[in-house]
Amino acid sequence: MEKSGNSHGVFLLNSNAMDVILQPTPAITFRTIGGILDLYFFLGPTPSDVVTQYTDVIGKPFMPPFWGLGFHLCRYGYKTLTETKEVWNRTRAAGIPLDVQWNDLDYMAHSSDFTYNQTTYAGLPQFVNLLHQVGMHYIPLIDPGISAAEPAGTYPPYDEGLKLGIFVKNSSGQPFIGKVWNPVDTVWPDFTHPKTVDYWLDQLKSMHDKFQFDGAWIDMNEPSNFWSGSTRGCENNSLDYPPYTPGVLGGKLFFRTLCMNSEQHAGKHYRRSQPVRFHRGHCDKLCDVRDKGEAAVCDLSLNVLWPRPLCGSLERGHCVHLVRHEEKYTRCVLELFAKLTNSHTL
Repeated sequence: MEKSGNSHGVFLLNSNAMDVILQPTPAITFRTIGGILDLYFFLGPTPSDVVTQYTDVIGKPFMPPFWGLGFHLCRYGYKTLTETKEVWNRTRAAGIPLDVQWNDLDYMAHSSDFTYNQTTYAGLPQFVNLLHQVGMHYIPLIDPGISAAEPAGTYPPYDEGLKLGIFVKNSSGQPFIGKVWNPVDTVWPDFTHPKTVDYWLDQLKSMHDKFQFDGAWIDMNEPSNFWSGSTRGCENNSLDYPPYTPGVLGGKLFFRTLCMNSEQHAGKHYRRSQPVRFHRGHCDKLCDVRDKGEAAVCDLSLNVLWPRPLCGSLERGHCVHLVRHEEKYTRCVLELFAKLTNSHTL
């Protein structure tokens, strides 16, 4: 932005590792190690014009559910359901506005997705029902890492993923093994695989049958990994050890994440962040997880770059695809807010 207020923007559409160097000239240097250099120049002339021009290219943000704009209570360390209830009751007794209660992975059994600890969190389904009775909502943490050390037949998310072959693989074609909060090993679903969305939705539905959560806290989906690569690091190849490595944390592209050479359905893991399209059918299935008439945003925690669909359930099991076309977008948003304001209050 100039001193006069005139503004412009520059956007480099490139998902490869890069350095962005600012100089006092003024000048900016983009130093990327691959991909296509798609440069967009937004002429403004006002800052708000630049933002509008930018979102015309990348798409509009997703519309959150109305209750998502309320007051949320969350932290790591609620070791038991009793402790969660104590904090919840204390907050309400103090007259502090509260619309949504969250739980970190404390609620899980052995830090495993799609479970809840039936000792320390016994009564969780009843507590969630109580939240709904008083007009509140509940959001649990769900990480993308799936525990890979349970005996066969004891942990369906791992068993089903193996059967479908939807986990990210190493260069030998076996599931890539890393580590997050799970006690031993972790594998990651490959969200570029055509069967993974149905797999993930099946796990969500199974958990929703146990307790009717209203949303999901998707964390560590970079994907984050406590190891840098696997137990043995990463093989010597041009993706994990490129001729030039930008100034990334840890000095390696695979620092605290998966090896760049890992195999996914759409290709090497390094290129996983290329634009991914999700269709209306996927949105409909996401809405089906929450079998209610209230509004919910249907969104997968993935790098959906262009176009970006916006889904809102206005009727039970029905998703409206809010396209980028301005007239349709505006009409659908107005319909969404009309439905929300008639059925929800903060």
